[in-house]
Amino acid sequence: MLQGIGPGDSSTSRSDLEGIKSTYGKKSELIFSEFFNFIVRYAESAKSPTISNDQEKRNLDLISMARKTIKRDFSAQLIPQDKQRSIARAILQGTFGDSIPEAAAEKIAENLGVFMEPIAQRDIVEAIVGGKFGDPIPEAVAEKIAKNLYVFMNFEAQKLKFRRC
Repeated sequence: MLQGIGPGDSSTSRSDLEGIKSTYGKKSELIFSEFFNFIVRYAESAKSPTISNDQEKRNLDLISMARKTIKRDFSAQLIPQDKQRSIARAILQGTFGDSIPEAAAEKIAENLGVFMEPIAQRDIVEAIVGGKFGDPIPEAVAEKIAKNLYVFMNFEAQKLKFRRC
């Protein structure tokens, strides 16, 4: 299980998000599970009335963390199902913006295999089709989606492979 992420984490305070930003902000590079940890906190904090809703500033934080994420690690595949659904739903609902910043979209597309839960897969597919990964999808992101979508068992995901990517 990812550090700091587990079943039962249902609320995130300003100090949770600020703490993780401070910890990861000091690192020169992040592994993918740390990036996922950050986006889970980011998505959960969007629901909190105490967190700034300045989308531009929040996107800069997201881009900064995505750019630091350089190593693929397999512990990211151990993300609990509720967190997979939470992240996918946040993407679909536009929590990360009408279009996810390209750097973050690329990191997520690069690691689509962490979304093994069927509802999360459905939401990711809907987000891709709905333009949340870009409209049009940037070439680098589209290539990663096409390369990594094979892990999705969702029927709509399988149709998407042939239709868009």
